[in-house]
Formats: sequence, structure tokens, C-alpha cells
Amino acid sequence: METGKPPHIGYPAVGRFGLAHSMLAWARCHVWCARNGFEMLAPNWRHLRIGPYLRREIDKRAYHRLFTFPDYITGIRREFLLATLPKVYAGSADLDSVCEGNGRKLIVFQNLVSGNEERYFGEIVGLEKQVRGALVRMTKPRYLPCVGSEAHIAIHIRMGDFSERATADALRQGAKNSRIAVKWYADILKELRRRLGVMVPARLYSDGPDHELSPILELDWVRQAPLAPAVTDLLSISAAKLLISSGSGFSFWGAYLGHVPRINFPGQRMYRVLGGQGDLDLEPECESVAELSDAFLQHLHSLFSTPRNK
Repeated sequence: METGKPPHIGYPAVGRFGLAHSMLAWARCHVWCARNGFEMLAPNWRHLRIGPYLRREIDKRAYHRLFTFPDYITGIRREFLLATLPKVYAGSADLDSVCEGNGRKLIVFQNLVSGNEERYFGEIVGLEKQVRGALVRMTKPRYLPCVGSEAHIAIHIRMGDFSERATADALRQGAKNSRIAVKWYADILKELRRRLGVMVPARLYSDGPDHELSPILELDWVRQAPLAPAVTDLLSISAAKLLISSGSGFSFWGAYLGHVPRINFPGQRMYRVLGGQGDLDLEPECESVAELSDAFLQHLHSLFSTPRNK
């Protein structure tokens, strides 16, 4: 920290959202504090969420159980700083001016109910290694995944609290929080394997029942990931070579953390999280593999050049 610079404190007000949505405030705060050499209050994920119980979801979203905070301010000191420091909200302040001003302040990073990614995700694009490293350090060791090194495709099919009512046309027009037909995932996987010329293993991550997932589970070399906490699944998805994505923030966070190319149904990419790579679009939208560019398919060939063809 520069001599004379006020020792401001960062605070990620993650809110009561799902893990993927709530992580953006934490990641933005981490990046800003690391850049400026400031300390950071531990986020509060200790919220009771009634929705998962009412919907009978498997994951009850008790995220506070997943993390430990040795690198953060916790306990009585955290509560004292939270109660006494004047607050500046990062979304509405010029933080460069705040840093140069006098007096220590609490810089609060919040999540928006809607438009959160559109407004704020750009602050962390290109910094996925830093963010992933911080997430791994914060995650309790028993929740870190063991996914192996075999090149594979991850498939994320979001059901649970996602609406079943959206039509294909509504999805194309950007309907949010809506399911994509399981047949689309299965068709994309089958055609990709045919175009690549190798039987690439696939791992399915989903909160849906097996009978609804049968079009994908019936395919060869598809393994359903075992039931695991949300952060375990996010880090597991980030270890894939390719993601066939849902229209969920959970999908694009998994892709972001590992800089994993992802294929999206039209209208369901929602936000670009991988940044630019020249003319190569790493987050294409398509209804069939035939719509993917030659450049993208060649990139996939390079990623899957060594898996065993069985």
C-alpha cells in the first residue's frame, strides 16, 4: 500500500441470491482490494432461503458451510468495522477518487436483483485465474473436486427453479430462468462427437430427475456427476474442455472460472464472460452443430486431440 493512502476496507454484500449470482459482488470486491492492497470483510452467506425447501430442491443453498475465511476480517473486528466505518457504495461512486480522499471508508460491493452481470461482470473478465485462486483458497478442502485430467465435455442442465413454460421462440428472444429442452443438449453432444471423430467423455451436472434427463443419460460415455455442493460443481465444470451450457449464471460462472469454451442455445448466452480471442468466438449460440464456425470446431479439435476413442 502506498504511504499515506487511507486503509479502506472492502465489503462484499452478497445478499440472499444463489451462489453464482451472489459471487459477483465477492469477486469484484476481491479484485478491487487485491489491486489496491486493502483488507476485506468476510462475506455473509449465512442466510436461510425458504425457496429451496418449498420447491423441494436437493441443494438447500446453505453456502456458509462451504467456506472458511482465513484471509478476511472476521469476528468482533468485522462487526465493529461494519458498524462504525462510513460506507461508500461501489456501484455509485468514483472509487479512484475515494482512494485518494481522506479518512478510512467501507467500500460496499452489492449485487443487483436484475442486470447484475450486464452492469458488473466486465470488472472481472480476464481475471479468472485470480478469482479462481481466491475461490479455491476460500473453499473448505472437503468441497474441492477431484475431477481427474481426462479431457471431457461438461453439460449443465438447469431445472429446479427454472420455468418449464418458455417456448423455443421465447428462449431465442432471451427469456431468462427458463429450461432448455434436454433433447438439444443430447443432439449437440452426439453431433459434436461425430464432427470431432472421437467419443469424448461427458459429465452431466443437473438438478433434474433422471427420467427427464434420459435423452442425455442414455448416450454412451455420459456420466452423471455425483450429488455435490454448488461450489464443488462450479469448480468441476471449470475443469472441462468444453461446456454445453444452460441459460443459467451457474453455467457461465463454471465457464468463466476455467476459461472454458461454451455452446449456448440461441438467446441463452446471457453475457460474454470469456473476453475476446481475436476473431474466435468462444461462446457461440446455435441450435445445431452445423451452425458453429469452422474456426470454433478447429479450436475444439485442438482441445480434444488426445482423448481415447472408445
